[in-house]
Order: sequence, then C-alpha cells, then structure tokens
Amino acid sequence: MQKRRQYRIFVGSIKSEGYLEEWIYDSDNNVLIKSGRRLCLPGIYFLALSPDGRYLYCAARQEKDMAILYAIDITDSTSLHIINCIYLQTSNISHLQINQAGTRLLITLFDNGILLEYMLCQDGSIGELKESCDFTGLIPGENSKNTSHLHSAFFSPDDSLIAVCDMGTNRLNILETEKNGKLKIACSWNVEPSAGPRHTAFSPDGKWLGVAMEKSSELVIMNLKEKKHIMRIPAAPINDENLPADIKFSHDGKRIYLSNRGFDSIGIFSIRTEDNELILSDLKHIKTKGWPRVIDLGKNEQYLFVMNESYKDNWSGLEIFRVDETGNVLEKVMFHEMPLATAMAVKEEEE
Repeated sequence: MQKRRQYRIFVGSIKSEGYLEEWIYDSDNNVLIKSGRRLCLPGIYFLALSPDGRYLYCAARQEKDMAILYAIDITDSTSLHIINCIYLQTSNISHLQINQAGTRLLITLFDNGILLEYMLCQDGSIGELKESCDFTGLIPGENSKNTSHLHSAFFSPDDSLIAVCDMGTNRLNILETEKNGKLKIACSWNVEPSAGPRHTAFSPDGKWLGVAMEKSSELVIMNLKEKKHIMRIPAAPINDENLPADIKFSHDGKRIYLSNRGFDSIGIFSIRTEDNELILSDLKHIKTKGWPRVIDLGKNEQYLFVMNESYKDNWSGLEIFRVDETGNVLEKVMFHEMPLATAMAVKEEEE
C-alpha cells in the first residue's frame, strides 16, 4: 500500500501582533488546512528547521535594537513548545542556518557585519555562543566601520565550509573550521561592484556554489575547487527592478531554482558539464502571484513551496507547484493568501 504523504508548513508573520502557525498540505487530496498549532510571537522574520524535523528555530524582530532567537519543540502533535530563547542587542538578523548534523546554528547580522555561531543541544535548545566573527575590517582595505553587511551564511553539504554573503563589501567569503574550532576565511571573492550577493546554494557534491545577486539580478556560479567564479547569467528576462532572493539546487544537482521579486517568478536553470566545461541554461520561469521571498522543495522534490512576501500592492501568501520526476515544475496546485506572512519552513512526512 502506498504511503500517504503530507507536508507540515510552518509560517511566521512580521506583524507586531505576529504569529507562528502550522498549516498541513495533504497532497493526495490537494487540501491545505490549519492544524491549530500556533504561538503568538511578534515580528518573525526567519525560520529554520532542524535536519531531523524535531525542532524549529526562528528569529523575531522586537523593538529597536532588539531581536529574539527562539528554539521550538514541534514534536507534540497538539501544540508548539518554546524550549528557550536568546536575546540579541540587534534588530537586523538577516538569516538563520543549521548544519546537517543539527549541532550548529549560524546567525548573520546585516548592519553589524557579524556572524554568530551558537551550539545546539540534544534537547533542541540553543546553547552557548561558540564564536562571533566581525567582518568589518576583517579583509585588508576594508577598515571603515559599517562597510560589511552580511546577508546570509550557508553550510556546505558536508558541513566543512560556510559561504557568507557580504552585500556591503560585495564579497563572497568561504569559511572553514580550524582544528581548534575557530572559523577562518579559506578563500574570498570580490564580485562585480554593486552585485549584491544575497543567498547561496551548494551543489550536492560540493563542487559548485550558486549565488543569487540581488542588486545586479544575476545568477553566478563559483567553482569551489578552483576558487574562481566561472559563469554568470541573468536571473530573469528583465533586470530592471528585479531582486533575486532565494536559491536552491535540486537533489541531483542538475537544476537550480531561483526566486525573482519584481519579475515575480521562479527561474529554473539547468547545470551540467561537457568536456570539463560548465553549461548553464535558462530553462523557463514560472510566474508567481507575488514577491517570492522563500522557496522549499521538500525532501522528495515532488512539490515546490513558495512564500510570497507582502510588498506594495503585491499579493502575499503561499503557493504550491507540482514538480515531476525530471525536476520540471508543472502546474500550480494551490495558493492561499496569508497577509504579511514572510517566513516559511516545510517538514515532509509519510504516514
């Protein structure tokens, strides 16, 4: 008997009277419902799900110069439980990321140019601050204050490297962990002036790094072994007023999915090598109903989940697209308005 598959979609709102709530998508019947699990947490801006699917971490903006990191137990089928929280003297958290082992949590601070690394405990709680890396003045020639604006930090598939996007200095930094546990810069690239590196995605084999350039509206591919960028391609058919946001590799490494805000679409690109040469092709763009800020493919890549953020008159909420076995995004199967929803994390389950 074929197992029934469902998706638990956790959504956060940036509203001052904000919330964290769970929706369940039943793919067999194409039905989206609220589960009833909800926490009243204001100002949620980012969510990160632990690899084992037991814990959820969220960053919430509070009053000026204050933010809170929450660790939340999602294993109870009837409610969500806050395990602990960490207060930060900043309101500019720009990204959260958990390593594949589920033991390290990275937080980037945009205005401060700081990368924080917290240890995660076995019970899901946020543990001690392991390291604080100040990127302002870290690179020779970049000594002026507030030049560094970190937008994100992503672990490689084997957790050995961390890609850090610095939108302030237009630099992409690759970090590695020394034997003493300290982080150090393994290599660094200066990207094109005003390119604006926002998010990255490692290929499953760790050979390539895709970079979403927010300001120049480009997709750039880096060769990590040779430590150089080798290809760039427009993120969308139009560059004016288009701001790429999120980027994901398919599990087989043959596709890249890139969200475009402005052109309002998900760009799908093929990536392959022939005679040791990289070939990157723009396959197609799937139009979205609003500004797509976050995308998620789930574990089995049968659906593409898109969270559109509220911007001007744009529609905000969740869209779901069906994906076939070749990675081709097919028709839209669901959309649901969620006013001022911004953050999303998807947990896939079989019953």
